[in-house]
Amino acid sequence: MSMNVKSRQQENSELTRDALLDSAREQFIAHGYNAVSIDSIASQARVTKGAFYHHFANKKELLAQCYERQMQMIAQALDQVPVTEDPWLRAQLLATAFIDTVMRHRKQLLSLQEVISVLGWEDWKAIDSRYTLHHIAKLMHELHAAGRVKPYDPNNLTNLVYGFLTQAAISIKDAQDKLQAAGEMKLIVHDFFASLKPNGH
Repeated sequence: MSMNVKSRQQENSELTRDALLDSAREQFIAHGYNAVSIDSIASQARVTKGAFYHHFANKKELLAQCYERQMQMIAQALDQVPVTEDPWLRAQLLATAFIDTVMRHRKQLLSLQEVISVLGWEDWKAIDSRYTLHHIAKLMHELHAAGRVKPYDPNNLTNLVYGFLTQAAISIKDAQDKLQAAGEMKLIVHDFFASLKPNGH
């Protein structure tokens, strides 16, 4: 009996946490982080302020968890990209999947500039590293080991490529014509990758 009660309590706790995350994400997107209060988040989630503090230490932690959920969603899309014999083809497919996911969920995405500003560069990058950065790191090291990329440090390449895609996401979200921006970003990524290939490749 106690096990059933505990299970029900856990389920209710998860529902409360999800409601707070959904409420916060919607309000952060609509009004911006600084304009949103813990009271308004709890009120929209239909829970008490005490319930908020049971799950989150503060609003910053809540933003971090909202962003983590966002990156989990993007990571799921990248995980669906098939493995190919040509790592450059996989790089292009991953970049395309990233841009397509940003486009598909653009109305549900937090402002990346705001996330970085509030969380700080290191905490933001730590979240990204858990979900998406490893895809690029693996590819850059494979390309470097096979001599398929110009002889740059693969760690520097990883950071550069990821920064490139991050800026692409920001540009798409900020663009008036998002569809055109996404299409152009795919072409720019293709040309950017081509510039990293050694002559003859």
